[in-house]
Amino acid sequence: MAGVASLVNISGGIQHKSIWLSAEIRLYCIVLGPQFFDIMVLANILAWLVKGNTMSEIAERVILGMLTPSSNTVLEPTTTAMLAGLGEVTAHFSRFKVTEISLSKQGLAQFDHDQFLAAADLLADAKCQSIAWNGTSAGWLGFDNDEALCARITDSTGAPATTSILANNDLFRRHGVKKFGLVTPYTDDVQARILDNYQGAGFDCVAERHLGIS
Repeated sequence: MAGVASLVNISGGIQHKSIWLSAEIRLYCIVLGPQFFDIMVLANILAWLVKGNTMSEIAERVILGMLTPSSNTVLEPTTTAMLAGLGEVTAHFSRFKVTEISLSKQGLAQFDHDQFLAAADLLADAKCQSIAWNGTSAGWLGFDNDEALCARITDSTGAPATTSILANNDLFRRHGVKKFGLVTPYTDDVQARILDNYQGAGFDCVAERHLGIS
């Protein structure tokens, strides 16, 4: 390596200093303070530039925030796999406590909006361009619950917000879906509430299965 960037602090701001490799590949070191230097950022920039990308393209990467139930171990790898072909898009996750799916007072209290907002505020620190509740609680809580949640997230973080259920319903409407089948892991009463909410919104479930897991 022909040169090395030093860490420089400019009133807590961000400074870009260029360095050169022997192969004359130019990197940009993002310096965030005298004691903070993220080597993974540097490695990612190198990978992008080797592929022929430019710094402006890196700056335009899409940062998505995902609100995640604390007990869910499928959501994160699945979301990451879905985005694998989109090199400019990354998903970042913030968890809040969810350990059961039920209509009990305790089960419903897990989805109090304040729980979501605390997790969303952490995603806002990462400057996420959009924040999504990657869960289906509005299926049994009611679709208007997610609409109110999205409004509160945007008010709190400044980022546009959506949810899995609202996105699903939007796809139903855009594609003219009126009948659908539903498979979930949920209990009888939760499944019945979901079916009632979709029926009330004009969608007819013609077949369903559920595992009875809470």
